[in-house]
Amino acid sequence: MGARATSANAIALGTDTAATGNRATAFGAGALATGNRSTVMGWRSAASGTRSFAMGSGATANADFSGAMGDKSVANATYSLALGSSANATSTATRGTAIGYNATVSGVNATALGVSAVSSNQSTVAIGDSAKASAGFAIALGSGANAALNNSVALGSNSTVSNAVAVPSATVNGITYSGFAANTTAAGNVVSVGSNTIKRQIQNVAAGQNSATSTDAINGSQLYMAMNATGNLANSTKNILGGNATVNPDGSVTYTNIGGTNKNTIEEALKAVKTEVVAGSNVNITNATGANGQTIYTVNAYNTTASSSSPDYITVTGKAATAANTTNYEIGLTKKAIDDFTKDTQATVVSNDGTVTVKSTERNANGTVIYDLSVNIPAQASQIQYFSVNSTVPENQANDGAKSRNSIAIGPNATATGGEQAAVALGTNSNANGNGALSLGVVTVSKGIQATAVGHSANATANGTTALGRQTNATAGDATAVGSNANATAEKASAFGVAANASANASLAVGANSIASAQSAVAVGTRANATAQFATALGMGAQATLNSSVALGSESVVRAATPTENATVGGITYNGFAGVNKDTNYVVSVGSAGKERQIQNVAAGQISATSTDAINDSQLYMAMNATSNLANSTANNFGGGSVVNPDGSVTQPKYNVTNAAGTQYGNTATNVGDAITNLNNYVNQGFNIKDNAGETKGTVTPNESV
Repeated sequence: MGARATSANAIALGTDTAATGNRATAFGAGALATGNRSTVMGWRSAASGTRSFAMGSGATANADFSGAMGDKSVANATYSLALGSSANATSTATRGTAIGYNATVSGVNATALGVSAVSSNQSTVAIGDSAKASAGFAIALGSGANAALNNSVALGSNSTVSNAVAVPSATVNGITYSGFAANTTAAGNVVSVGSNTIKRQIQNVAAGQNSATSTDAINGSQLYMAMNATGNLANSTKNILGGNATVNPDGSVTYTNIGGTNKNTIEEALKAVKTEVVAGSNVNITNATGANGQTIYTVNAYNTTASSSSPDYITVTGKAATAANTTNYEIGLTKKAIDDFTKDTQATVVSNDGTVTVKSTERNANGTVIYDLSVNIPAQASQIQYFSVNSTVPENQANDGAKSRNSIAIGPNATATGGEQAAVALGTNSNANGNGALSLGVVTVSKGIQATAVGHSANATANGTTALGRQTNATAGDATAVGSNANATAEKASAFGVAANASANASLAVGANSIASAQSAVAVGTRANATAQFATALGMGAQATLNSSVALGSESVVRAATPTENATVGGITYNGFAGVNKDTNYVVSVGSAGKERQIQNVAAGQISATSTDAINDSQLYMAMNATSNLANSTANNFGGGSVVNPDGSVTQPKYNVTNAAGTQYGNTATNVGDAITNLNNYVNQGFNIKDNAGETKGTVTPNESV
């Protein structure tokens, strides 16, 4: 069957080829260009959309301004692009892009980039082998990554997302923390760097802004400082309590045998030093408040007085006189509340048949014959089945390059040896060797079933391969290379960009000089480098060199994770951390040493003993604020001049026991234990009874009568 070009300025070349659209061009057996200004190259390829193009065996572009390139690639939506063997932009993918073997895009403005990548909703992006973005505005980045919630991001190989949980407050050990900034109510507003079974460390995080409204992520050093302040508070509290006070591994403080009273709480110890003075007959005891707030006791008996004084935390209650004129006094001590403290560390041609005339006119300086070629095509001439320019002059190149059935070879030394299915070679020294193979350009080679090579020295040398650009190489099954000197040298590998290299199965390199050299690795960005299995490098110069790692941002690098099961800060050991992964490859880095990045707009994460959510700075602020409040209230409750130091510790107080005359009893105590001991000793020694002459007549001790 002949070629048909039925519209103005249309060109058709090849068996059963048709160009029916205005200014349409069709090359290759069975090629069909029906769209105005459409371009088709390749066996049984077709373009029906206005200004659409289809290149490659079986490629189809069915919508206006659409483009399909690669074996069996399909572009069915306006402005859509399908590039790569079996790549598919469906009818719903307006302005969608599918690049890579079997990549599929079906969402408006969506992008699927990589082997079997799927982007199926509005403005979604899926990058990487088998990556899937199925919810509106979602992003899946990495081999097997799956973003299935609106606005979600799945970052890293096999990462998944789950619904965000609103966190208006968190209660830890009886303390409620609230007022967190960015308390998200949208279930899909999440970024995941792993899954239920895969946890990744996030590295090279710059310190976030610390305030009640900050939504920056915090780094480990910021949490350390908060934990250190809590540790300082716990240790200074222990020192102030004195005696047998101990800071436990969980951060709590316990106390035994306070002040030698065999009691384990301050309240019990204070109760233990309560005393009672019983007055005998003819004794009158009165009390008054001194200038410093202390209580003064006066005992009168036959014009003899007795008095006792104590700090302002001593109480004396007088009872009614008995029939024997004896008044009993109950002496006790008030308790100043010392709050038990806790801490929180949670922390994408027509030819119509006619007459062709070739006439020799002259030779040039080199002796080569110059020919005039004219084509006289009567308006109603019959079709031309084949087109050939021949010369008997030895200097001319051979014109027998189309050796296989229905094949086309145009150009000096062009050869088409495509077997039963038509091959097309167009260009000097171009070679199409394989059923449905297409070579377009000087020294191009398409060697393989339905292989496509376009561009000077482009090489597509395996079944289903696509090479587009000068000196591009796609050398393994279903590989795709686009861009000058791009190389895709492994099965289903894809390389896009000048000198991009994808050298491992299902790997993807996008960007000038980008490298993806391990299975399912993804490198996106100029000089991005992913050299480990399932690794993802995104950004100029980003380097992902650990299996399943993610380097996010220009010049980001990864380092081996440090599994962290516990941390000791300020003498306190914190245990039971959730999400501990002993595989040191699972990391996400957003920078490098000296080039750390803040992570901003982080929603408040869940706070629990098992949570693996990121924490924002407002949550840390609330925890630090609670620690500060605890430190201040602790200092206030201790009294004795105790204050809070900048590091969160509390200074030692000074306690003195004095009598009514202001005379100090014992040494100044700098902790509660010693203070209670002094007080206990002072009370238990009793008080003297003197006569009017000032002579001591006796001593009254607790539980004695006067």
